[in-house]
Amino acid sequence: MGGKPGVTPDPGKGLRPLHSCFLLQLLIVDERTSVADIRPLLVTGYPRLQPILERSLCAVNRGYVSAETVLHEGDELVFIPPMGGGNLQE
Repeated sequence: MGGKPGVTPDPGKGLRPLHSCFLLQLLIVDERTSVADIRPLLVTGYPRLQPILERSLCAVNRGYVSAETVLHEGDELVFIPPMGGGNLQE
């Protein structure tokens, strides 16, 4: 089907990775909403994400931030899940 290796087309939903979870969600939130406030909103809609979100790093506008960071209009919030795997070579 073409496209990038490890990614399959998902009609109507863009590209869907084979072994990862990507979720694109547009949220309209009140002023003074923090990154920490967003996590429970996502877990309410997607309960299976809770263990991943608890261990994920956060970035706003492509820079790592703390959970206390306040969001502003137009900000892009990303939760970066923990990575695993690899091979320790001695």
